Amino acid sequence: MQLIPHSDSRVLKSSDGCEIYAEATGQPRHPHVVLIHGMTFCGAVFDDFCRLPDMLQNLYVVRYDMRGHGRSGKPEAAEGHVSKLYADDFMTVVAAFGLKKPVLAAWSFGGTVAMDLAANITPNPISGVFYINSTSLQRRSGTPLMAVIMSLEADIATSALALQRMRQACFDAPHTEQPSFYDKCFYAGMQAFQPYAARRVGLGRSTDPEPYIRLLKEGKVEVFVYYGKHDALLDGAVLEAEMKETTMNVEVSVVENGCHAIFWQFPKETATTLIRFAKRVWQPEDMASS
Repeated sequence: MQLIPHSDSRVLKSSDGCEIYAEATGQPRHPHVVLIHGMTFCGAVFDDFCRLPDMLQNLYVVRYDMRGHGRSGKPEAAEGHVSKLYADDFMTVVAAFGLKKPVLAAWSFGGTVAMDLAANITPNPISGVFYINSTSLQRRSGTPLMAVIMSLEADIATSALALQRMRQACFDAPHTEQPSFYDKCFYAGMQAFQPYAARRVGLGRSTDPEPYIRLLKEGKVEVFVYYGKHDALLDGAVLEAEMKETTMNVEVSVVENGCHAIFWQFPKETATTLIRFAKRVWQPEDMASS
């Protein structure tokens, strides 16, 4: 695979010593964005997305592999997946790359990190949240297919089938070209790096949405909900409704034929929308004054 121009990759140590793989692209003079992947995958899902000229020329993006995934450490005990550690991982990345009030851009299960930050980090360390087909605050947005997949995943004997169905569902939508054999192997390979025990405790970890909801009600976090209408795994309308009930600082964009991996399906549109949001809300000066 072609290397990404201006890429800076590092292996960091979080507060508990867990290794966190992170990679930066773009120039630090541009708005800072932390890009987080979904469950079972890793930051490599964004390789092609971060290689887009518009992304390189307009944003400074740091993506990292969440603990339990990809090139990061993979704790298999519940104490290695408490909310504070997920917040510490994020802040470790922020400190290592000198980020100032970054925008959190999160795909799927990665959206839960916004709640980890609100519950554990003061003052608020982010300028805004850009949700990409993300799970809802109360985790009620799963489709019937997601329920079937989670049921299969709960048994190690059927876990491989659950992962296969999850991969396929990421790309299911009307009029959508299916991924190449290379892409299928690429996504399957990311899942293969995750031990079953680490996946189970990661999926079962708890998050407290109340501190984040308070920030939203106080207007301290700008939010953009970006989702595909035909996402086979998560119903973006649930998160949209939650946000509209909680805060006035929310924008929404629904992509008519969008699948779950919408950044893969419509990379240029996704990049344009993210860049516009990040340029509007990024306020690095707030970090110095808070």
